[in-house]
Amino acid sequence: MKLVILGGGPGGYAAAIRGAQLGAEVTIIEERKIGGVCLNTGCIPTKTLLRAARWLHEQEKMEAYGIDVQMKLDFGELMQRKKEVVEQLTANVEMLLAAHRISTIAGRGIVKNSQTVKVATEEGVQDISFDKLILATGSRPMMPPVSGLDLPQVVDSTGALSFKEIPKRLTILGGGVIAVEFAILFEALGSKVTMMEMLPTILPREDELVQEAMTEILRQRGINVYTDATLKKVEKAGDGLKLTATGVGIPEFLETKNLLVATGRQPNVEGIGLETLGIKVHNKAVEINEYLETNVSGIYAIGDLTAKMMLAHTAAHQGLLAAENAMGQTNKMDYRSIPGGLYTFPEAASVGITEQEARKTRGDIKVGLFPYEALGKALADYEMEGFIKIIATAETNEILGVHILGDRATDLIAEGALAIGMEACLEEVAHQVHGHPTFNEGMGEAAMAALGLPLHLFPK
Repeated sequence: MKLVILGGGPGGYAAAIRGAQLGAEVTIIEERKIGGVCLNTGCIPTKTLLRAARWLHEQEKMEAYGIDVQMKLDFGELMQRKKEVVEQLTANVEMLLAAHRISTIAGRGIVKNSQTVKVATEEGVQDISFDKLILATGSRPMMPPVSGLDLPQVVDSTGALSFKEIPKRLTILGGGVIAVEFAILFEALGSKVTMMEMLPTILPREDELVQEAMTEILRQRGINVYTDATLKKVEKAGDGLKLTATGVGIPEFLETKNLLVATGRQPNVEGIGLETLGIKVHNKAVEINEYLETNVSGIYAIGDLTAKMMLAHTAAHQGLLAAENAMGQTNKMDYRSIPGGLYTFPEAASVGITEQEARKTRGDIKVGLFPYEALGKALADYEMEGFIKIIATAETNEILGVHILGDRATDLIAEGALAIGMEACLEEVAHQVHGHPTFNEGMGEAAMAALGLPLHLFPK
């Protein structure tokens, strides 16, 4: 069985390894670098920079423990560390592929017909035949149609990871996960940050309580957060930029050193030969069934290309199942228990549906909320910002969603994902802590008051 994979990101290389384990002769075609966006210009380099930013942010907390530390950032050294991390992980993936005897071709692949991919490499053009094909070409930053976004001081998320120096003033267009992570990152590194989101709230896919809480945290850090804001025009002004915008509370003109456009990502569906075979595309994403197969038999699509959940671990799991199905298995993809994480400080993570979705689709529900400030370990660690929120059905107590804002949220969410994946139920709805119910309808401020806690969730 010849299995060809177009794209070498988290989905592509996971599919390749699984295919090889099942006995396929596997070839990966990758135009840029093995590891894709996540490893080279996304998740991993961003997390490396966020680690340094968090240390800087925690200086004040150290003083509360009697530790006198005066930190000084060498931005050049930090960027070198980021480079080393990326190179090491890329090399690790390449070794894994070699260990599984997977062929890798550096070049741009285009579907030629139902058995062949044409690949343009530095050496020339060659045809690679396949029995089954997995499309994993990923996504790229989306740039809105605003005049002036071609100026050199305007960057996307990739460009923001390659600054030569920390911008004194940084404006971020967008309010999703990428935008919020960069806002927290550069504020901690020393930038004066402004955010502009066209929707009524930041993090539009998260639970409303997470949205409100993260907005408050950003503003406590001195970050200007403007929602319902529209950027009209970008112009050069001295060594920086002048932004013309409209919206409630936002100045008509904003001056900034750099503008980071983080308005989402779009699948790479163009120029890969989809139209040759009539592979269906809907809303600029490749259509797939629950087995990850396109409308063309034997051709599968995974990762950001499908726009199901633009997360590296989603792509990886899709890749495993697509490879197994290409090799004759029939495994369905289930997205219900896939968590998402926000690697800020504090972190945020979620799995399942929000309270708002649950009320619309499930009717009577139960909502529980437990504040970090009531948790001994959080108090000992000086990590009192945040909460854990659980949503369950009123009738059967089946857990529908778990939303966490606070320290280690991206680790803790794994238990929520496990619970939802197992269709677990809450055995005891009226669980007691210090004699007070902590899981009940309408927990919120009333429950915190019953616990003897301040009515705000986010102590400074």
